Amino acid sequence: MDNCSNPILSREEARIGSHVLVIAKPAIPREGLTLLLRQNGFDVVTAAENLERIEERACMAGSPDLIVIDLFSGDEPSAWIAGLAALRQRFSTARIVLLDHPVTAEWLDVCLKLGLNGYLSRDRDPSIVSLQLDLIQNGVALFPPELVARALPGLASIAADVMVKWRMSLTLPEMDMKLLNHVAAGATDNMIAKALGMNVASVKSRMKCIRSKFCLASRAAVAVWAYEHGLARELRD
Repeated sequence: MDNCSNPILSREEARIGSHVLVIAKPAIPREGLTLLLRQNGFDVVTAAENLERIEERACMAGSPDLIVIDLFSGDEPSAWIAGLAALRQRFSTARIVLLDHPVTAEWLDVCLKLGLNGYLSRDRDPSIVSLQLDLIQNGVALFPPELVARALPGLASIAADVMVKWRMSLTLPEMDMKLLNHVAAGATDNMIAKALGMNVASVKSRMKCIRSKFCLASRAAVAVWAYEHGLARELRD
């Protein structure tokens, strides 16, 4: 088959074979989060009420690709730091995400110090949380930009980059995500139109909107930006 006609991996295809672990102390939130993730195509292989149990079950399920931890209301960072550090060391290649509401500067500090990959508010539409988890699983680090700006006042470029990624996670439609995957891989407008079932004029129109939304001056800038933000995929054989 001609490689030009092969689409970049979609969000759903990228999840195939990925192992997701869920940690949530109360049973009802744990079951609800597990159901939400499965309904959005994530392969949740196990769920547990604490860090100790999740490590035990993870050994039986295989190395996880994504670990989602739903913090219990009122949990203090000091009670989690040692366990999260051990989890980070035990599963060094997994993407680890904390869900919380409201998000706080104290928990952001824990995430940054331990090298976690995301800190999200659970108080959002499930489709947005699903997209944010997709981005994190695909290599994008996501943290609340308003907290980052306060935590890193002297590093404006980092705060600005976090803001761009956050805006992308909240506003980028599924089709634009697929289009950017192709652009980052070097595909032409004709190749993208053929792969996504669009006409070339629609591809150009979407590209124009993306450039305007993220203040990118050229197609080359879009390609570099998409690659740097973890949106590049390899074509399937």
